[in-house]
Amino acid sequence: TTLFPNPNTGVFSLQINGDFDTQITIEVFNAIGQAVWRTEEGVLSQGGIVNVDISSVDPGLYFACVSGNGKQEVIRFTVH
Repeated sequence: TTLFPNPNTGVFSLQINGDFDTQITIEVFNAIGQAVWRTEEGVLSQGGIVNVDISSVDPGLYFACVSGNGKQEVIRFTVH
């Protein structure tokens, strides 16, 4: 999974790589572990792009967590 651009203004995209034959969950957490955004996406075959807009959050360090198929990936990013 790739997050771009990084850093960003709270508006970014996640390129989901690989096949997910189950629903995937995408959550964004701030530096102290509070969830600030969440979505669930359907089955993604051959990946896909998910657009995220959390532009109302304070600048700082955030983590995007993508989970599905029994796997979890965490990507660190910065909001200006």
